[in-house]
Amino acid sequence: MEDLVQTARLYYNKSSPGIKEAAHKFFNSLDNDNDGKVSLHEFLGFMQQEGHTKMSNRHFFEELDKDGSGTLEFMEVMALYYVIKSGRPFCSGCDEFILGMYFTCSKCFENGDNSFCVCPKCFDDDHFVHEHDQFLDNYALLEAKRLEGIANHSNHHKVIEARN
Repeated sequence: MEDLVQTARLYYNKSSPGIKEAAHKFFNSLDNDNDGKVSLHEFLGFMQQEGHTKMSNRHFFEELDKDGSGTLEFMEVMALYYVIKSGRPFCSGCDEFILGMYFTCSKCFENGDNSFCVCPKCFDDDHFVHEHDQFLDNYALLEAKRLEGIANHSNHHKVIEARN
């Protein structure tokens, strides 16, 4: 989770004043008693209220609490914000939050269906049930989408040139 806190810090530091203001509003929406930190009770209430059921548990809170203080400070909450906004997945096999590399069903991804993602351990152990068998890791999927975009852009230019 430390990498996610670092990623959140980098995004926050490079953000516009408007984005930083939104980040502080998000933090304040969790910090009900305005003591500058988020307790487990505040965290669980917010997560349940917002419908983030997979993240609404003590274990996930403790993962975010990288300094082990029993509360979440601003940047730890920014890591939570990053997780929510970036759509970081939970494993469809073991239901654990996936911190690093994972495998995504490319068929579901292409169809715009709900993503089906599994952690490397569940992927290796076949510890999941899914209707498709076409999986790419998150890095290969990103590269495939990039190459698809380049091909579409190139084909678009060929059509325009053919019309002229």
